[in-house]
Amino acid sequence: MKHLILIIGMAITCVLAATANLVLARMVGINVFTFKIWFLVPAGAIIVGMLGTSGAILAARYFNIHPSIIDAVFMVIVAAATMALIYYLDYATLVLDDGRKASDLVGFGDYVDLMLTKEHLRVGRGQVDAGEVGRMGYLFALVEFVGFLAGGAASFGLIRALPRCGDCGDYLKRLKTKTTAPLTVDEASNMIELLKQGDLAMVNRVMAWAPPARSVDRERAAITFDLYGCSKCKTEAIFAKVKVFNGREWKKVSSLETRRNLVSGLSLRDQFA
Repeated sequence: MKHLILIIGMAITCVLAATANLVLARMVGINVFTFKIWFLVPAGAIIVGMLGTSGAILAARYFNIHPSIIDAVFMVIVAAATMALIYYLDYATLVLDDGRKASDLVGFGDYVDLMLTKEHLRVGRGQVDAGEVGRMGYLFALVEFVGFLAGGAASFGLIRALPRCGDCGDYLKRLKTKTTAPLTVDEASNMIELLKQGDLAMVNRVMAWAPPARSVDRERAAITFDLYGCSKCKTEAIFAKVKVFNGREWKKVSSLETRRNLVSGLSLRDQFA
């Protein structure tokens, strides 16, 4: 039953994503799912494919559903269906300048063929018209189709990456967040190590510690602590992420990311005031 809820959620967002893409295309002439980077990376199709399957993310989170590989297959199928629905909605609602409906003149298959082969290729910042794409339109459509499939797979990956309780397996909810004042890189590394390995008293000290007022070297770090809680068993977990400023930009240090589960009944919410 829970997995049926995922399908229903995806069906709703599939229709919404296809409709939104059509409305945007009709109003401002931007067909989002056809946007590509270097003609090969179907960024728009990936985004719309994820939007089309985003109902599964919302349903999984709200109803605490842990999707299986079978659900992943359905997510990819629904993502592909989003692309087909976009074409069909355009076909079913297109009215020509003389008032005739496109659906009264040609079949859906012929319409798709015309759309793919008669589209004009535009290149460069000035969007210079390079002429009709011809049969190459089918290649572009294949690239977009792969993008939709990737979007469905990405939605599944997002669900799988949602943090879950170490005791009961339910999804955790982010409760509070705080970021430290500028630290030295060594201080940040030491704090992460103590958070991982120290006892609970040490974890409290790590969360409460603040560096003294001082000037920090050009290369400095900051730690963002996120406090998550389980609504079912009331346990909490701390997630820590480190960013380092190299003089030009902040960069995430993935190797220093960590999670520390707290024992049931212990809360560190006061440390996030």
